[in-house]
Amino acid sequence: MSFADHHAAYKVSFCNVLMSAVFLIQVFPANCFVPVLHFSPSKQTTQTCTVASSSFARVKVKSDRLMNKLKMSLPNQQSGVSAGSDIAAKFDAINSNRRDISINIGLVDKAGDSPSSRMPWEKKVLFIRHGVTEMNEYLRSVPYGSKDFVDPGMRDTRLTVTGQEQAAELGKAMIEQVETWKENGEGLDLIVSSPLSRALDTAQLIFSGENLKCIPRRVNPLVRERMWLSSDVGTPTSQLRSAYPSWEFGDMEDVWWYTTEDDWQTKEWRSPGRYVCAGEPESVFRKRLTEFKNWLKTREEQRIVVVAHWGVIYALTGLSLRNCQAQEIKLSTLLEQDIFSTD
Repeated sequence: MSFADHHAAYKVSFCNVLMSAVFLIQVFPANCFVPVLHFSPSKQTTQTCTVASSSFARVKVKSDRLMNKLKMSLPNQQSGVSAGSDIAAKFDAINSNRRDISINIGLVDKAGDSPSSRMPWEKKVLFIRHGVTEMNEYLRSVPYGSKDFVDPGMRDTRLTVTGQEQAAELGKAMIEQVETWKENGEGLDLIVSSPLSRALDTAQLIFSGENLKCIPRRVNPLVRERMWLSSDVGTPTSQLRSAYPSWEFGDMEDVWWYTTEDDWQTKEWRSPGRYVCAGEPESVFRKRLTEFKNWLKTREEQRIVVVAHWGVIYALTGLSLRNCQAQEIKLSTLLEQDIFSTD
């Protein structure tokens, strides 16, 4: 091995050691750090800081800067999903004993890219999972799959107070993020939502800011949750049009959720006596998500927000998002990936 090869190997090894050290700092729970870039904790948030907040905040800021430098010095690794970029707005999780909240807008850009090098910039899709619902709360007390589980019959379940607060907090972050995008010559062109009320209500709360109200918004039944529980049975389009007048519904059928009439050969695969609605086969679910990917391919917008559900987002991206967590992915990456199984 030549001297140059030794030198290159030593540089990569040294950088890896430094990255490991920085990683140890970054993986501490968010509640160990003073909020530097995010909102004040809500009234129910448990204060559990165990170190000197101001000192640790300075360490974390320095570690973030060092990590960005190290990423740029190492061989570039292509990735469809990333939490870091020059324009990324990062918001720590809001933790409490009773909540599992994460508000994190992680943008997908290659480390070291400048706005000018991204022009024309790649199309992106920002996925947001809806806030906490009544069914989410029920499933925490009676976990899905447990011997005591029985579908409680909560049709088109609504957001809880916690879910509404989550969406409002993310809305504050979104106002700032949209301004950041504008400063970098980008923008937010279209908001798409599942027709289930929990997704629509989440989207309404997030995009209620003055600089967000003018963004076109469209309901797309292709991103409704996979029919599994009573909470996935929807509300007729005729009623939704009245409840959400600012949304475009197109020619959506009045009954847009899955029924056994959609696939009369369906055989129930779930445990008998525990459910109150027909389950949607994965083959049917995969088919409509493929249709949604094809729909995205035809759109001219550069950045689209999709407010949807755990099953939909996981199947499309392989990402398991918590309630009101946001993650952006390049459209090209989304189109290249296969649909992930949710069985």
